[in-house]
Amino acid sequence: MILDEDLYRRLRFLLERCWAGDENDQRAIAKFKRESADEDISEEDLTEIIRERYPDYGHSPRVEPVAPKPWFSEPQTEGKNETFTPTPAQESWADQVLAEELPDPKPKRKPKVFNRQSHEKKQWKLDLVAYFNRSKLNRRTGFTADSLRSQMTTLITTRTMYNYLEELFKEGEIKRWRQPREAGEKIAYRHWYSSLDNPDPKYVRWIEIG
Repeated sequence: MILDEDLYRRLRFLLERCWAGDENDQRAIAKFKRESADEDISEEDLTEIIRERYPDYGHSPRVEPVAPKPWFSEPQTEGKNETFTPTPAQESWADQVLAEELPDPKPKRKPKVFNRQSHEKKQWKLDLVAYFNRSKLNRRTGFTADSLRSQMTTLITTRTMYNYLEELFKEGEIKRWRQPREAGEKIAYRHWYSSLDNPDPKYVRWIEIG
């Protein structure tokens, strides 16, 4: 699947928005296909994008084979209908043994509540790492929070972008260069971020600082 970068990112964001707004997978997929109908994209490429969120989409369910019944059934011997009536002492002993051996029932776990803000933050950080490593040029280029924010089609503040980049740096996912301020600037440092594959010695990893 070879798509224009802006078109791919726009469709990915549209799919995430439809998925986050509806817990029913079929309705979310149907909504995504309706809203992406005006885009210049083939049905196969659209299916590949949907499978990034729903891997089983478009696959027919697997049918388990049914074991054939035997042609002949062996005769079964009928046993005598014997009944056993325990005494009160045996009943109390059996109840005590069962109470000691059976474990206490585990409390049911509450279902996880979908946190949209946490999900969007995780998706942003994944997209940023992918952007840093998308091409050879990107892997050798440094970006500031402001320059990255200006390239995004989704609204996000520079402060939020800076926080995401700092978290990625401390998690060891990207490198950073602290450029000293120039004359006339009010900031102490200007932070530049880049891929882990950037050979420029100015860019270092979090583990190399301290």
